[in-house]
Amino acid sequence: MKTLKNILLSVLLLAAYNTANAQCQIPIWASPSGPNVQFNWGYDSTNTLASWYWDFGDGDTSHSFNVEHTYAQSGVYNYCLHYTGTPCSGDTCGTVTVDVCDFNPYITYSGNYLTIAFEIYNPTAGASYSWTILDDSNNTLFTSTQPAPQFTFSGYNVYHVASVVVTLPNGCVDSSQTGFYVPNPCDAHVFHYNIDTAELAFYAWPQDSMGVTQFTYSWDFGDGTSDNTQNPTHNFGGYGTWNVCMIVTGPTCTDTVCESITLAPPPPPTPDCPSWIYLYPNGADVQFYGDLDSLNFASSFQWNFGDGNISNSPNPAHTYQSGSYIVCLNYTDSVCNVSICDSLTIDVCNFNPQFNYNTSGNTVTFAPTNPQSGSSYTWFFYSPNGALLDSSNLQNPQFTFPGYGSFPVALQVTLQNGCTDSSLTWIYFSNPCEAYISSYRIDSTSFQFYSFPFDSVNTNYLEFWRWNYRCKPRPGS
Repeated sequence: MKTLKNILLSVLLLAAYNTANAQCQIPIWASPSGPNVQFNWGYDSTNTLASWYWDFGDGDTSHSFNVEHTYAQSGVYNYCLHYTGTPCSGDTCGTVTVDVCDFNPYITYSGNYLTIAFEIYNPTAGASYSWTILDDSNNTLFTSTQPAPQFTFSGYNVYHVASVVVTLPNGCVDSSQTGFYVPNPCDAHVFHYNIDTAELAFYAWPQDSMGVTQFTYSWDFGDGTSDNTQNPTHNFGGYGTWNVCMIVTGPTCTDTVCESITLAPPPPPTPDCPSWIYLYPNGADVQFYGDLDSLNFASSFQWNFGDGNISNSPNPAHTYQSGSYIVCLNYTDSVCNVSICDSLTIDVCNFNPQFNYNTSGNTVTFAPTNPQSGSSYTWFFYSPNGALLDSSNLQNPQFTFPGYGSFPVALQVTLQNGCTDSSLTWIYFSNPCEAYISSYRIDSTSFQFYSFPFDSVNTNYLEFWRWNYRCKPRPGS
């Protein structure tokens, strides 16, 4: 049993060691470029390293964080990062293959018009060079053994290839090439905008915009006139199409840009014809509105109510029988000939009776909004909890409500044709004695109290009030 216990303990200790060792494994990597290799290691915020150093495998070391190292010989090297800290201490190693002759020379070039200078970025002292410049047909234009040769080309915007073979002092040889165009500093651009229907403003600039003072300009507007300024304005005197050309000339270059200019009269305005109608039914009565306010009333327009009746009023009203109708507004003038239609369903018994009322205290006088001859009225007055208080068959009754609160009032109207409809509203009476209080502490035992009723403008009518202090002290207060 003791032996089994010891075995289990050993397994647990080994697992803990392997786990801790895995957690302390810091990643490293190497990026070779010829004889130069960049070494980096990954930062881990859970590890605090007290010291470290790189061993490059060629006898050299470094205590830098991320470091570049140059090897003298080609080969495969074992490199390591040695580190100590909390909780990590250990070594992380890897291998890197170095080819000191794979240094990949990088070509750069800069120009002054047709003359271009070439060189190698970050050249090695004592190196020798063999330059070749080819044209777009792969013909050799120029060769040189200078570290930074120059060549003057015969024209612009032609594709060329520059190649170089570099031999280092240690005997390593590498090469590279790049393609390029010789940019035309006179490569021009033209822009214009309309000042009005016949006059335009023109702008021109060459590609080499830093040297605009070195260029001259010649404009041909295509109508027999010309101009020699850089940014002219020109009035063509009417409508038409012209081929406008601009020639820009520099010390060693020239360019021509042409564009077609067309001036045409503006299109006629879109006619502002009627586009909508609105229908507002109220029982048998319908109010109509049309999109006519901003139009010419001398023109012809007519409402067709869909029941055989018409109107020439801009916003007419019409009384219907129950049923479904198509209503149209027909409009005609010198540019418009439109018919705008909408459907309409009428229920003559859905007339939604409304009423007005005036209050004097809790006494209210009621009156229907649009009384109709021969109609009968029934009023119902309810309490806030919905109990019927009273009713009346008068057209304009008066009723005194008991107390305060929100009281429902219903009106039922029966027209002479037998149609019946009703409506309901609430009338609210506020309690002028509905009170509020506030207070603030004066000291540890005293308070200042304030009171005010809901009807604060009539506080002089209040005849009596009383404060009732029923307080239970809190422990320790």
